[in-house]
Amino acid sequence: MPSFKSCLASLALLALAIAPVSAAATPVEGLAVRNVNAGSVGAGAAVSRRNAAKRALEQRATKAQLARAKLAAKKKAAAAAKAAAAAKAAAANGRQTAGQRQTAGSSPAGSSSSTAQQAASAGGAVAAADVGGSTSSTSSTSSTSSSSSSSSSSSSSDPYSPSSAFMNTKAALAASRLRCGSDGVCASRGPAVPANAAARCISGKCTFRCNSGFAPGGADGTQCVATESSCGGVQCTVPANGYSTCSGGACVVGCNQGYTRYSANADGTGAIACFDLQNDASNCGSQGNACPASYNGKGTAVCKNGTCRVACDPGYVLRKAQSSTNPYYCYNGEGSLVHN
Repeated sequence: MPSFKSCLASLALLALAIAPVSAAATPVEGLAVRNVNAGSVGAGAAVSRRNAAKRALEQRATKAQLARAKLAAKKKAAAAAKAAAAAKAAAANGRQTAGQRQTAGSSPAGSSSSTAQQAASAGGAVAAADVGGSTSSTSSTSSTSSSSSSSSSSSSSDPYSPSSAFMNTKAALAASRLRCGSDGVCASRGPAVPANAAARCISGKCTFRCNSGFAPGGADGTQCVATESSCGGVQCTVPANGYSTCSGGACVVGCNQGYTRYSANADGTGAIACFDLQNDASNCGSQGNACPASYNGKGTAVCKNGTCRVACDPGYVLRKAQSSTNPYYCYNGEGSLVHN
């Protein structure tokens, strides 16, 4: 029977034999565990990243949709404001609509009210006829003249003004929407022009103008009719910068483009005169409004776009004066000043 020492030696040898196997197995098992944990962590992170990216895309889509909705609302509000401003401007200018022109043209031809409407459509002209030595006239006055106590009355005599009947026909409005650089563009691309008229390019927009010897007129003021010096055997009194046409055998007097018609009396009767209220220093902005001279006597009083100014000589500059009657003067050093 083996001794106790032999047993201990056998156990020691056995322990030495199996120890390397256990030491080598431990790291492999640990590595396997770590690999399993690493795979689990990597898959979770990827899912989290995908979810975060999805949420970011959804947020961006929502923001873009809100931005588009705001832009659409802003455009709609701007269009509404533009339409309201255009309607207000048209009302302020007294522009006739197609329905109003049709109503005006359907009035009885023999009534005095129809004659007044026709005269107003032709640019506020006055129809006058002498019969047997007596003179009868039918006139149209503007709302400004009817409310004014002045002895003179004005009307929108410019037959080519934006509010005139001639410039508010369907063809004229279509032409005004075309941009141009020459008359040829308007002639080739614009709508058909009225008889005795031509397509013109003015201020970069297409428009119509009557040919020489013709002027806007007719029953509704939308035609180019021949100018006449006499009607029905009666000589027409034509003012400077004006013209006359015939309507029903009576003279219809109007003013050329850029001139405003004034009559001698507040009711629109009497002699007619045509004034350039935009450039005439004696009638600047309104009839009879003379532009004041320079405060120091240097320069010339002028009218620009209906506003009084002073045109200074070369070497002088325009300055404002502390004066209610002569608000401008031309300055060229201390010697040009006026000392009181």
